[in-house]
This record gives sequence, C-alpha cells and structure tokens, in this order.
Amino acid sequence: MFLELRLNLSIDRKNNIMEQNCLTKYFKTLLVCSLFCLTQCLKTDIKKFFTAAVYEHAVYQPPVTPLPLPRAQALEIMMTNIRVYQEQTKIATSKGAHIIVFPEYGVYGLSYKTRELIFPFMENIPEPERNWNPCEHPDVYPETEIQFALSCMARENNIYVVANIGDKQPCNVSLDPSCPRTGYYQYNTNVAYDAMGTLVAKYHKYNLFYENWFDKPSKVDISVFNTPFGRFGLIICFDILFEHPPIDLICRNNISNIAFPTAWMDAHPFYTSIQFHSAFAVGLGVNFLAANIHYPSLRFHGSGIYTQQGAAGYCFNTSNESGGQLIVQKIPVVDQSRLDACRGLNISLSDLNDQMLELDKTVNNGRETLQHTKRKGWGKGREKGRGNGQGQGKMHGHGQRNGQGQGKRKETRQEKGRGKRKGQGNGQGKGKGPRKLDLLSQPKFHKDMFPYDLYKNPFNLVPLRPEGRKTIVCHTDLCCHLSFSFEPTDRRSAEKPTRKSHAPDDFQASQHSTDLRNFTENRKDQDDIRAHLADNQRSSVEDFYAIGAYDGRYKNRSTGYYIQVCIVLRCRKQQNVVNCSASMAEDFRIRLSHFRLVGNFSATFQYPSILLQGESDFRLTEHSRRWSFSNGQLVANERFSSPLAVATIFARDYGRD
Repeated sequence: MFLELRLNLSIDRKNNIMEQNCLTKYFKTLLVCSLFCLTQCLKTDIKKFFTAAVYEHAVYQPPVTPLPLPRAQALEIMMTNIRVYQEQTKIATSKGAHIIVFPEYGVYGLSYKTRELIFPFMENIPEPERNWNPCEHPDVYPETEIQFALSCMARENNIYVVANIGDKQPCNVSLDPSCPRTGYYQYNTNVAYDAMGTLVAKYHKYNLFYENWFDKPSKVDISVFNTPFGRFGLIICFDILFEHPPIDLICRNNISNIAFPTAWMDAHPFYTSIQFHSAFAVGLGVNFLAANIHYPSLRFHGSGIYTQQGAAGYCFNTSNESGGQLIVQKIPVVDQSRLDACRGLNISLSDLNDQMLELDKTVNNGRETLQHTKRKGWGKGREKGRGNGQGQGKMHGHGQRNGQGQGKRKETRQEKGRGKRKGQGNGQGKGKGPRKLDLLSQPKFHKDMFPYDLYKNPFNLVPLRPEGRKTIVCHTDLCCHLSFSFEPTDRRSAEKPTRKSHAPDDFQASQHSTDLRNFTENRKDQDDIRAHLADNQRSSVEDFYAIGAYDGRYKNRSTGYYIQVCIVLRCRKQQNVVNCSASMAEDFRIRLSHFRLVGNFSATFQYPSILLQGESDFRLTEHSRRWSFSNGQLVANERFSSPLAVATIFARDYGRD
C-alpha cells in the first residue's frame, strides 16, 4: 500500500513537471512569436515613417580678437555649444527621433574674417571609408575632441547625428601650387555619424557665400549615407541655389532625404528661410531637414522639417530673446524614384494654352506685346520708392499676332536653336495664329505695369484691381498669368494668434467655392472693396496686391545664376511712392481669397511657395490642404487662415548659369 501510494505520488509529480514544461515551452513560444511580431511591426513602421529632429541653435559667439586664439580656448568655446547639442540630442531621443541635424556655424560661430582666426577651431577629419569611430578610438587622430564629442553623442543616444564643423587638410606648398601658404586647406564641412558613432559621411561645402576663410573644393563632393529609413545627402546653405551638388544628389543619385545645416539670412520676398526651404522640398518631392542658427538681429532664423506634402513642423521667430528651438516630427519615408521630379517639370507653351482655354482664360503661345506705358499715379515718383528706381525689363514688339505680322521681329531666347513656333513666323506666316488673349482687349489690366526691383532683380509688376478677375504680366520670355478673387473687407479670420513653432493646423473648410472657374460675383463684395479703395485714396494710402514677372540672370559679387519668377506680393502706395515687399505692416487692408498662378516657364526646376503674414511673424500653411502645385500651376483653392504675404513660383534654369 505504501509503495503504491509512493508510486502514485511519483506519477503525479512527473505529470506536474511535464505540464509545467509544456506551459513553459508554450509561453516561451508565445514570447518569441510576440517579439518577432513586434519586431516585424517596428520594421514595417520604420519603412513607412521615421522621426526627424532639427535644432535651431542660438550660437555662443567667440570674442572678436585681432590674433588667433590658443587651441585650448577655442576648444572651450566650441564645447560650450556642444554641451547644448548634447542636451538637445537627449531630448530628441526621448521623443523618438532617429536623426538630428544641427546648423552651419553652430559649433564655432560667425566671428571670423580671416583664415588665421578660424584655424584654431579646425580639426583634421579623416575620410569616412576608414570606418573610424571617434568615441571608441579617440586617440587615432590628434586634436579631434569635437569629433569625439559628436560621435559619443550619437552612440550614447542611438541616433544619427549631422553637424557642421571645420576640416583642415594638410597639403604641400612646394608640390601643390594651389596649397595655401599655411600648408592646410580649410573647408566648411558637414559630418554624419551613425547610431553607433561611426563617421559615415563628410561633405565639403562647394558653393561658398563670401567665406574667404574657407577653400572651395577642386571638385564637388557627392556625400551620401544610408540609414534604415532611407538614403541621405548632405548640402550646406548656399548650395541649395545651384545644380551641384543638390540636383546631382536628387536627380542623378536618387536621394530622397537632404540634411541641410545652414546659416541662412532672410532676403525678401522669395528667399525667406521657411519659404524657400519648404519650396525646395515640394518642388523636388524630398524630405528636407533644415537647421538654421538663431540670430534674429542679423536675420538668421527659421528652421524646419519639410516634406513633399508641406511643412511637417517648423519655427520662425524674430525675437532675439527667444533662444534655440528643437523641432521633432514623424514624417513619411520617401522611397519612390526622384527621376519623375527631375524631368518635365516645366509647363510647355501648348500645355499652358490648353489649361487657359479650359478655364476660358486663353494665353498666347508667345509673349504678349506690353509697352512700358506710364499712367498717372503709377511709375510717377518711382525714383523715390525703395529699390524700384532701376527697373529695366525691355519688351520687344512682336507685330500683329494673327499670323500676318508686319516685318521681321526679334527672336526670343526660347526660339533660338529650336525653330519658330507654329503661327509665329517672321511676318510671312499663313493661316490662323494662336487665339488672342482676351485680357488685351481690357487695357486697364496692363496700362499700370511698372518696373520694380525685388532683391536686385528688375521685375515688371501689374497691380491687381478689384474689378478684375484675371491679369497677366510678362518679362522678356516669361509670362505670368493670375486668376484671383478678393475677400470682402469686413470678413475677419477666426484664426488664433500664430505660434512661434508650427505644425500643420487642421483648419475648417472654407466657405468660398473651391472651383476657380466660379469666382464669386457678389456685387456687395465688389462695392465694399471699391469703397475701401476710395477711403484709401482719400487718406493718400493705397494697399494693393501685384503680380510680377522676372526672367533673367541674378548676379551678386561672387557668382550668378539664371532664374524665372512669377510672384504675387503686397504693395503700398503712399504719397506717390510705391513700396512692394513680402514684409508689410500688419494693418495691410486687402486680402486675396482664391487664386491660380501660372507661368510659361522654360526652366525645368520649379519651386512653389506660399508665405502668410501671422500676427507678428511670417508663417506657412499646410501644403496639401491650403494649396497645390502641379504642371507649373500654383492653386490656392481655399481661404487661408492668415493674410497672404507672398506667393511665388521660383524656377531655376541651371543650364544657363
């Protein structure tokens, strides 16, 4: 009996052990499956989205000295800025960031005028092919303390880090005729570290902006690094305006993400930081991570995370006391080919004509004959106006436009080497020419055209009149066409005061029609606007919007580049002097509600932007909800939350630089 009981207990114990083993195996299997599923979900999520961070840094500036500082003092100045970087990287990581970008000149400041003064702040940066991890092996290269700090920052926070520092590369004066007398080339340089702290990319700035203390590389760097969430390219500040390296990266290397350290100084009306950087992202369909320094008194401000859908997040603060700003946003991974964005962006003249016909607003195949006709009140007193005394924009007459022009006309640049356009012969053409633009039968849309300099470029501008719904302006070969409607003067936005850091707002649908072919013809609205303008005239102040066009080469002291621009911006006429600018007083009293801006650009690469006037600073609107851009057309089909400051299609013809 005792043996039988003991045997039963032994059997029960074995059964319990077997059950426990089975349960253990079951839970282990369940845990493994769960972990596997979680891992796959995370992998799937990171393939669709990633979290980016940029930091706008209020740089600690070094003292201005006549002689170079000792290396130890230069290092302490740089570490003051690096400690801010370390703190912000920890915060970005806590918010889930996979990559963080810091600004140009963010480590050593802007107080240098000579090569000798900046030299103590430079470090020798090896090539990424050496797979050097400064945090693991800090003693491989001497005087690399800043690289050590950046590498450890990436490694300790498991995050990709992009920063801007100075690179000094030794050269032999006797063997290299280009070698500077100091025996070192000095480069404005981006570095990128992976999440383990390894140096994965280095880029030397190719397009310097009056930076005499740095050398221009002998050839352009194509700097690329891979991440689990896409391939990234590196460029710096002034590079964005040129073909090399931005277009090389995006169009020839299919890069869909750009890390952009910058020290960007705003220049109205089309070079405001958040305006131009967001336009670049939309125009080329890329993710664009722009980190600027914060120095508002010198117009250095404005950073953001921009996508092809618009601004995911940004900051634009003109207050000197506002300090740095960290922006962290989750954005889509862009994995489709960029080649579609790099070809065929320009709208052909025939396409433009078809689109205008569809809207019953036909545009000629060629330039319209517009004479610089002075009219009372416009152009008068322009010599006194700010920046508008040197407008040049000469127009060459085309003769008649019905295919039977008299005599030979001057060939446009677009026609040279490509043959004459159909219906635009040299005076011998037969048959019907293109349909005549109906705007020309209404000279009130054109007689007020006046020249005006916008950022040193001589634009042709035409005021928008309340009785009008469409107008056109041309400059050499470029014609810009605008369909528009005004908002009644008594309508006020319900938008709350703008924030200093912005993410896209979920605005309520507009009460206006979203079909631009059905502009409101409410007589009361028209009467309100006319009454408002009459009040303005009585007070000798008139606010108005204008459409402008410029087709030509912009040239500064160091370089030049070819641009074509269609623009809508605010103007104010006071005491017979006209001032046009994106930056205008907050009491500007006219408001556009809907518009469509189209140009017959020959330039392939087009960068559209909308900039609004917030309560105190400029702001952006959400691209996909507030406006759209395709086939050379910028369309605002809903009412904006804030007044329009400027709308621009900025096109670059890199081949004509």
